Amino acid sequence: MGLREGTKFLVVGLEDTIILRKLQVSEEKLRLKRLLAKARVSAKKHGLSEREIERLIHAVRKISE
Repeated sequence: MGLREGTKFLVVGLEDTIILRKLQVSEEKLRLKRLLAKARVSAKKHGLSEREIERLIHAVRKISE
């Protein structure tokens, strides 16, 4: 089954039976997780706080409207 620590399951109980189903994470979600991890490392490296990033996002969105 390829189980390791942190694997997520869907648990369904029906009468006296318990069914465990391993949840699959899509390739797109994994790609997004890796991209976000890189972005966080880069932001930290450049000394950007979460508040500063939010301010920059809002500023860019106003320009593009």
